[in-house]
Amino acid sequence: MSLKNQSDNYQHYADVVFNVPIDKAYQYRVPENLVSEIQVGRLVTAEFGKRTERGCVVRLSDKAEIDETKIKPIKGIITPDFYVDEEIIEFSKWIADYYICSFGEALCATSFIGFADIQNPPIKAMQLVSDYQSIIEKLNRKLTNKQQAIVNIFLSEKSNLIPLEKLTKVCNITPPTISTLIKKGILIEKILPISSEESKVQKVYNGLDYTDEQKVAFEEIKKSIEVEEYKTFLLHGVTGSGKTELYLGTINEVLSKNKQAIVLVPEISLTPQTVDRFKSRFGDIVGVYHSRLTIREKFKLWQLIKKGDIKIIVGARSALFTPFKSLGLVVIDEEHETTYKQENNPRYNARDTAIMRAHNLKAVVILGSATPSMESYANAKKGKFELLELTKRIDNRKMPEVRIIDLVKEISEDKNIKQLSQPLIDGIKERLEKNEQVIILLNRRGFNYYVMCFNCNQAVKCEHCEMTMTYHKKKDYLLCHYCGDSKPAIKICPYCGSDNIVYMGAGTQRVEEEIKQIFDKAKLLRMDHDSTTSKYAYDDYWQKISTHQIDVILGTQMIAKGFDLENVTLVGILSADSPLYLPDFRSAERTFSLLTQVAGRAGRSHRGGEVLIQTYNTKHYSIKFAQTHDYKGFFDYEIRIRKLLKFPPEMRIANIITTHKNESKSKENSKVLSDILKNLCYRPQFRKLKVLGPAISPFAKLKDKFRWRVIVKSDNMKLLSELVRTGLEEFNEVKPHIRSSIIVDIDPISLL
Repeated sequence: MSLKNQSDNYQHYADVVFNVPIDKAYQYRVPENLVSEIQVGRLVTAEFGKRTERGCVVRLSDKAEIDETKIKPIKGIITPDFYVDEEIIEFSKWIADYYICSFGEALCATSFIGFADIQNPPIKAMQLVSDYQSIIEKLNRKLTNKQQAIVNIFLSEKSNLIPLEKLTKVCNITPPTISTLIKKGILIEKILPISSEESKVQKVYNGLDYTDEQKVAFEEIKKSIEVEEYKTFLLHGVTGSGKTELYLGTINEVLSKNKQAIVLVPEISLTPQTVDRFKSRFGDIVGVYHSRLTIREKFKLWQLIKKGDIKIIVGARSALFTPFKSLGLVVIDEEHETTYKQENNPRYNARDTAIMRAHNLKAVVILGSATPSMESYANAKKGKFELLELTKRIDNRKMPEVRIIDLVKEISEDKNIKQLSQPLIDGIKERLEKNEQVIILLNRRGFNYYVMCFNCNQAVKCEHCEMTMTYHKKKDYLLCHYCGDSKPAIKICPYCGSDNIVYMGAGTQRVEEEIKQIFDKAKLLRMDHDSTTSKYAYDDYWQKISTHQIDVILGTQMIAKGFDLENVTLVGILSADSPLYLPDFRSAERTFSLLTQVAGRAGRSHRGGEVLIQTYNTKHYSIKFAQTHDYKGFFDYEIRIRKLLKFPPEMRIANIITTHKNESKSKENSKVLSDILKNLCYRPQFRKLKVLGPAISPFAKLKDKFRWRVIVKSDNMKLLSELVRTGLEEFNEVKPHIRSSIIVDIDPISLL
């Protein structure tokens, strides 16, 4: 990638993009002292307007595009040991074009460390001094348990030099413990260059015996890997059917061809158990990448990838952009999950984006799910993807029996019913007596999920979002889960002054309290956004769950997938019908998927399993099909509704939202944009496209901004994109300088 044969007689120029919503590269002059260092993919600082910004070089030339005297110089190179691969740069252009964002926004999202300035991050290691025993004897007292555990790690690994990061993770300790041992002279701190780290160990993979269905699926995928052709496989397998084992086997085939693999999981909470399973098969060549890594940790991982020490990356959405030299396979586990969709620019879907990157690199894609997205299953039925099915669990274990608890009936028979129905209480009691584990799902955080005034019949809403605030008992405050604003718990209505305030609904915190009251001796763990804020929370929780230090696991949707625990024999689902009441075309699909996925956590051993679904809506088709684990029945029913309403996968859509602090301005901008798009539809090429709106968004106000929307529908993605781009260009001429207040969401997973 380095520039060659550059002569000092030439003035060199570099095109730089920035992480701003302006789809343009800016030309800068390369100072003579940087000519030998500048290359495509370098991160640089440059004057942008009246401020200095960080950006990335995307093109070099010896020709000035504008008046040479007006071209500013690049100020400097940042993170000098880092560069963005040209393949990633080119791919970012596609992302920007497809998802209608700026090139700079796309490239910043795909560059592995963003446009971060990292100056030679040190790699710290600890060394155990050779005479540590005599030092301990002189202290006249024993080491603490944690201090002794650290010393034992050095002895067990037969090494006197261990990276600090590894040491803290293995011993689950905090820096002060290390500092104490340094002060006592037992440990010495060392700084290591990246090249001096231990070589990564690759284990020999020993595949397990496949079932007949697994063998068929494996051989089909293997064919494409052997001939190095792009192909997307939809692996539709019931929960517990061995999809992960197929991922492991196909990755082994890719490694045998000296290629690399990326495995995407939808939740960071799934990463520890997934990494454990992959490392047990492949050793230290497995790396992990997700948003909770620090920038320095990401940079260190990038260095190991470039050295060739890491050949498999497991991670969340953005791990897709790992710059492997020879990518052979991308696995997207739980491909139906909405968390694969980025919520800000670039608003890409990792599933669809992975398919395009694999297509460019002639790699294989495996989309795995027990409840495939409507789009993926429709593509498989059309022949765009190859459908592979696993219809049986490993060892022919039975699917769990699913019972529906009618809460309307329960309440009529027992006016004092709490969050747990009597059948669920009885079920938990029985499992605890057998020393088995229980999962309870409630997709609501907090203690009470809204506060109501019975005098004026208003729910207390966030001042910035106009969304109901959730009560959190531990801190005794109301919290907005959309913008993070909080206020003290109230006793007086802020709207009418009445004291007739009632805290309504139950979140995970309230159910946690109820379970503790009923089962005071049970070891309970709550997993939701509020309880997993620390960096290593997921690793810690998974270790406790997998070693049966926990009896009852209570949580939100983060516990609904991926958990493979043989000791879980009962799953309880609370408020199962609550997602159905969201005004969104995917509400039934989300409900069916969530119920089916969490139900699949039960009965993964010879003990069998049971699922109890508590609901007020026992007759809804999504709940009925989930009861029988009938994905195909649900798909056939739901696809008829989608075709009738002309929603995906029948049509492609773009959701365009105008935002403004003034509601009338937001409405006005939406009306202007809508008129422009509708007028464009009179052109011959756009006549079949539909423009709906303007209309106020269901989430009418978020973070102090009012939201109005326009929806564009088409069965032709190319024409839809062309219409939206043309419309935005004309809108910018009428109303310049407000492009950043418009949200363009291509292939939205929600219309909220």
